[in-house]
Amino acid sequence: MALKAIKALGALGLLVGLSAWTPLLPGHPGPAIPVWDNSYDIMHCRKVRVVSEPVYTDAAFDQALDAMIGRTVALGGTDLYLRKNGHDWSSVTGVAYRCGRGPARHNKIIKY
Repeated sequence: MALKAIKALGALGLLVGLSAWTPLLPGHPGPAIPVWDNSYDIMHCRKVRVVSEPVYTDAAFDQALDAMIGRTVALGGTDLYLRKNGHDWSSVTGVAYRCGRGPARHNKIIKY
C-alpha cells in the first residue's frame, strides 16, 4: 500500500512540474501580459529591456506582437509597452516592464 501511495505522489509531482511549463507550449495563451501604447501607463514601472527591433504594424504584426509578449514573459516582465518610432504608429518597438508585484520582481536590500 505504501508503494502505491509513493507512485501516486510521484505522478502528482510530475503533473505539477509539467503544468509550470504549459505557458511556454505552442498554442497555450500563457500569462496575460497587458500591452500599452501610452508611456503614462508604465510610468511607475521598472524597465526590463527592449524586446524587439523596430517592427512595422502591417498584416504580419500579430506574429511580431506574440514574439514580443513571449520575450517579455521570458525576461520576467509583467507589461509590454509599444513605443512608436515616428510621428505615427506605422513602426513600433516593444519594451518589457515590471509593474507592481509579480513573481519576477527582485527586491534589493541595501544596508548602510
